[in-house]
Amino acid sequence: MTFNYVTCPTCGTQQVMGSNFCASCGNQLPFAPESQTAFGSQPSYPQQPYQPINPTLYYPHTNPERPSYIPTVLITLFFGFFGLIPAVRHSQMAKSRGYSQNGYWWISGGILGGQAVLIVLLASILMAMSVTRLANTVQGNPYNSRISNSSTSQPQSNGTWSSGQQINTNGGLFSVSCPTASFCVAGDYAGYEYTYSNSTWSSGQRIDANGNALDSVSCPSASFCVAEDIYGYEYTYSNGTWSSGQQIHINGNYLDSVSCPTVRFCVAVDDFGYEYTYSNGTWSSGQRIDANGNALDSVSCPSASFCVAVGKHGYEYTYSNGTWSSGQQIDANGNLFSVSCPTTSFCVAVDNNGYEYTYSNGTWSSGQQINTNGNALKSVSCPTASFCIAVDLCGCEYTYSNGTWSSGQQIDANGNLFSVSCPTTSFCVAVDNNGYEYTYSKS
Repeated sequence: MTFNYVTCPTCGTQQVMGSNFCASCGNQLPFAPESQTAFGSQPSYPQQPYQPINPTLYYPHTNPERPSYIPTVLITLFFGFFGLIPAVRHSQMAKSRGYSQNGYWWISGGILGGQAVLIVLLASILMAMSVTRLANTVQGNPYNSRISNSSTSQPQSNGTWSSGQQINTNGGLFSVSCPTASFCVAGDYAGYEYTYSNSTWSSGQRIDANGNALDSVSCPSASFCVAEDIYGYEYTYSNGTWSSGQQIHINGNYLDSVSCPTVRFCVAVDDFGYEYTYSNGTWSSGQRIDANGNALDSVSCPSASFCVAVGKHGYEYTYSNGTWSSGQQIDANGNLFSVSCPTTSFCVAVDNNGYEYTYSNGTWSSGQQINTNGNALKSVSCPTASFCIAVDLCGCEYTYSNGTWSSGQQIDANGNLFSVSCPTTSFCVAVDNNGYEYTYSKS
């Protein structure tokens, strides 16, 4: 192959035709005419001297910045594992710009690890709280567990309930009456009575020879009480001794309730709508005050001239100065189980649906549901017009104080509270179907 030459105009040396720069001085050579190009040689094209790649063509800044950590942090905090998406994206971007990728993985991993530790910690706290609650209420439904007898007293805003004490190991307690804070009498399913005197309960004494349930007892004083059974018999306690039974209901009908405001006056009611009056040692024959013969479940007499009886279908009957009123339905949807009247101008009645009805100066209120679970309120006791306690068949008590009812407090975890008696605002006794008694006291 033959070569043509060209002379460098700067240094005068001969250079091979087709070269762009002089091999001696490095200056640009002139282009040769196309006619001077030898056969087999490549034509020369105008070229520019080498220029380095400008990084600004590829990155918006002459000094490329590291991608921000903020999106990774925020997304990981709020969306957990979704934070790995910006971690991957920004770590790749950081790599392409010459920075380390590790920061994004440390951030996302650290946040996820911290969240896992926090979740475990919160779960542990919640589990501990649940275990503590279960320790107080055992397992399952909080209305179906036993409070340990060795447990500490249960605080209440107005006082404290004791843990249960079983005073009857053979069966349930139906009724209780406490004229003072140092004396009470309770009756059971088998005709036994139990006396509370100066903080101690006696062992049971059978006063009903036939073993019938004593479903109501009323004591106006520590020296006088009247108890009645389910076959129409009444038993009188006088100065430490119980009388033999006297059948005041000749047909043997179920006597549901008795109330004695004094040692000379009592009223008993039965489940056929009859009332029986005790006056100066003698019981009257029955008088039907419910014309339909419906059961009268409870009666309360704050004085010998005023009583209120309540019963089935929500009716109440008022006794005033020797005369009973015709029935007034104050509870359209339920059966009234109990009534308590500390004065002639104030009463509270409770029903089988968890409602209470207040009597004030001749007028009954509309019902207020104080037990939102709809459990039956079995008994109520009001020592004053500003304080009452009601108990239900799920072991809860409800306190009325100055116009407001408290939410339910479970004092009996395994039993049904059948009766409560409060001689004062600082002392009450409740009894259940398992033979336990619970004492409320306020210092």
